[in-house]
Amino acid sequence: MQSLSINDMQTVTGGRRKFFFRYWLLFILLIFCTFQFHIYKICGFSIYPDEFGYWASAAQTLGYDWSATAALGSYYSFGYGMILTPILWLFRNGRLAYQAAVAVNMLLQCGSAGLLWGIFKRLHQSDYSNEKKMQSVLAVGIAVFYPPWSFYMQMTLTEPLLMFLYVLICYQIIMLIDKTSITRAAFLALSLIYIYFVHMRTVAVIIAAIITFILYAWKTPSVRKSLIVAFIVLAIGLLCGIWVKERVTNTVYAVADEGFLSVNDYAGHIQTFKDLLSLQGIKDLFLSSIGKLYYLVVASFGLFIPGIYICIKKTWIMLRQIFARSDKSQEQIKQNQKLFYLFVLLSMFGQFVITAIVCMRPGRLDGFVYGRYNEHILPVFIGIGLLAFCESKCKIRLYICCVIVSVITFVITFWSAMYSGLTVMQGYFAAGISYLSNDWNYHVITEFPKAFCFGMTLVICVMTCIYFGIRSKKYICSLAVILSIEILLTLCLGRKYIGPFNDVNYDN
Repeated sequence: MQSLSINDMQTVTGGRRKFFFRYWLLFILLIFCTFQFHIYKICGFSIYPDEFGYWASAAQTLGYDWSATAALGSYYSFGYGMILTPILWLFRNGRLAYQAAVAVNMLLQCGSAGLLWGIFKRLHQSDYSNEKKMQSVLAVGIAVFYPPWSFYMQMTLTEPLLMFLYVLICYQIIMLIDKTSITRAAFLALSLIYIYFVHMRTVAVIIAAIITFILYAWKTPSVRKSLIVAFIVLAIGLLCGIWVKERVTNTVYAVADEGFLSVNDYAGHIQTFKDLLSLQGIKDLFLSSIGKLYYLVVASFGLFIPGIYICIKKTWIMLRQIFARSDKSQEQIKQNQKLFYLFVLLSMFGQFVITAIVCMRPGRLDGFVYGRYNEHILPVFIGIGLLAFCESKCKIRLYICCVIVSVITFVITFWSAMYSGLTVMQGYFAAGISYLSNDWNYHVITEFPKAFCFGMTLVICVMTCIYFGIRSKKYICSLAVILSIEILLTLCLGRKYIGPFNDVNYDN
């Protein structure tokens, strides 16, 4: 009877892979078409000095001395340069090298669709119905076509790589929980090391993984050996990465001013942490947190709210099961599945706090919402939020909650921005709400409300589309409408930012 059950499960799993394959091909085709739409218009950097900083490490590895130019910017981590190095070596023409790097971003986005499917189908592990499978496909589609992801895919900022790596880490964690082994634990540790040295702001992901590992090992003694190996690999990798960082600092940034260099390093934020001890610092942190929450809700089409709700709910249930010390096998299986929600919740919370602290005293208007530092976590959260919304019995309440949170956070953020005296807006760092804004002639009193109204229109359209798709069981129609909206938003961002920057590059 047990053998039959296992065979049936394998048959169902194979059927689900075949089921998703045709949608994966559709997603790949649409991603490739988006890539093709802009690739021949792209000549080079859109965001300077950020992009140049990532290429500088690759250039140093190949023997180019770009230190004089790199000194004009602050420190940029070397992780992305590990991918850019072979590209720069293969393509001696600068324009072709840049386009090849964009093509790699496109391939990473295509691969993420398969990883997201692996994550979301395991969240429905006990239900193999066609309805649940279509909900997972819809979650994959809305997550992988998240407009800022497709937008950043067309440039060489770290965001596309960070989004892929976070999806990969989430996939590795849910696979490790499903079946723990030394190999899986070691590869997960390597992924955590790499994402950290792509951008050090992702330290929250490492901390979340460590807490999850400790809780898992404490409750499940049989996995401790594998997790100890993961900790050893993680420790050695971090030490090696710190050594490489020192070498990069002493070569690529050899002639850079130490004060300017520390802006993107921990040393540059020591005063910020000291300010948190004052009442004014606490007030600034609160206002910064409100602005970041506003961005997360609106940029995610409102799905951040059900996503955070289900993560908190599952984590709370898991912690109650742990401290109840129940030995029932079925409860243990459910608890292990909830470890994934714990990791996602902790990584989101940690990243949110880091962003709020770093940007609590912004020098530009985009600093009030600064979505860029949270973008890599949003696609997974959007997918989880969609699944939670589909399963919820209180869909109208969730929708109302999204609207209320959006309105309150907008009013506070708008008030803060209006009285800040700032006038400069770099909308490409808050891409999820900057579809219609006029960055070159920005007026807070008109542009902030315009962005909010358009964002709420998108929230209403997407959540209504999902709701009627669930009611009528026409998930294909919902998928088609939502993907159309997301692709149009991506083209809007590309025409607004990538086009003008590359027109200047072409003229030069």
